[in-house]
Amino acid sequence: MSERFQKSNITAIVAAGGTISGEYARVADCGIRTLARVGEQQLSVISVVTRALANSAHITDVIVAGPPEIKPLLGDGIKYIPDYGSGPANFFRTTRDHCTSDRILLCVSDLPFITESDIDKFIQNAGASTDIVLGTVNKSDYLNAFPGSPQSTFTTVAGLGEVTMATIYLVNRAQLLKNEELITQLIHSRKSQLKTAILLGPALVWQWITGTLNIEKLIVCAEDLLHCTVSVVPNLSPNLAYDIDSIEDWKYANSNHIDV
Repeated sequence: MSERFQKSNITAIVAAGGTISGEYARVADCGIRTLARVGEQQLSVISVVTRALANSAHITDVIVAGPPEIKPLLGDGIKYIPDYGSGPANFFRTTRDHCTSDRILLCVSDLPFITESDIDKFIQNAGASTDIVLGTVNKSDYLNAFPGSPQSTFTTVAGLGEVTMATIYLVNRAQLLKNEELITQLIHSRKSQLKTAILLGPALVWQWITGTLNIEKLIVCAEDLLHCTVSVVPNLSPNLAYDIDSIEDWKYANSNHIDV
């Protein structure tokens, strides 16, 4: 295990502006994804996410940027910031205007199964001096955790196996703001491994096409592009990769969420 962060070093920022419509909004009885409720207690997903972050042994402050409907659902001590209009804008504007911590945990708001232990494992295994830390989840772990769940996308990466990305990120504040444009593009492409490979360069596109993606080369390309240090924490909890983008995702979470 690498050097641990001290709790006072990390602020969590949650981007909570994603909307839903049509049948999804009608059945979930809300127009904002993170307000969808899951489990026997019918907890809103934003409540699940913010509670896990607030209970983490390594997070000092939690800031949530999103529409006003989420504000009453935030627990004591969690700071609310009005929505800036998009997920990336919520991350970057909140970081720039409302956060002074050197280390920031960026977290999406639609992870219905996330727990504080999932967050702690990620942080505990992240390098204390690395500028941007990502995480991956193994396909086998994901399928074992969520049997019968809607189809997800996995990519074969040499050194890791078949994986998908976790949707929390540990970053250095200065490097995050310096690379705002590129990181925004990476956030938008996170659901498409091909789009991500294109952003990182033609060599990775060929590796993606031929199934020869290599984790070491991925890191080198990312560091060259962003001009900072990058690392990847493997074998994270599947809870950090299951989101509720679709109505099927939400229905599965609603039926299988275990209240704690």
